[in-house]
Amino acid sequence: MVMIFCPATIALAQEFIPPEALTPDPDLIYAVTGITAGDRLGVGYRPGAGATAVASLAHDTRGILVTGRRIMDGHSAWWEVITPGAPAGTGWVGHINLTIDAPAEHDPGPYPLLCAGTEPVWSMRLEDKLAVYIEPGEMPDALTAGGWMRSRNDRAVFVIQLRDVDRPAAEDEGYATLRKTSCAMSFHGMEYPFEATVIMPERTVLSGCCSRLAVP
Repeated sequence: MVMIFCPATIALAQEFIPPEALTPDPDLIYAVTGITAGDRLGVGYRPGAGATAVASLAHDTRGILVTGRRIMDGHSAWWEVITPGAPAGTGWVGHINLTIDAPAEHDPGPYPLLCAGTEPVWSMRLEDKLAVYIEPGEMPDALTAGGWMRSRNDRAVFVIQLRDVDRPAAEDEGYATLRKTSCAMSFHGMEYPFEATVIMPERTVLSGCCSRLAVP
């Protein structure tokens, strides 16, 4: 059995692949491709062919979900895949070894999300009608989260209502507005599948990026 991260002979041809083919879509389901029967695709703990493997996928694995996060390395794209059994629940593979297995539903979601931003550094985990907002050095702020309300004339945009857990009936409420488009935070070069604007119930406005969240 051979563990493969990204075949070098195939990676050389990636400059001819259209940019959209290099972009992971958290609404799609993927399958392993380009791996010989009996070999396995290595899933690294970080992007790159030299990363330590945290898991491996058989040559015929299907039903793979991606977070939508990617990092470019020259003409190579590395995608973060949801990997049950891996310590963090995710790992990284070369995009050339994934192919679309099933199309997206008309209006996919809702699914758990992880959002983050900088200046100030913040993060928000949205899962099971609960949103947890965190800033370093501060106590987490728990909010109730509504369902995905999609824009009537732009299905790439949806809004999630946010309310203070301790005051669920209060008039002041917040919203997280997400647009499905490439979003980057410059300090680490990682790209995310959603751009986010969050208005907290107390009217603080934050900007950032979101990805699909791996949950146990």
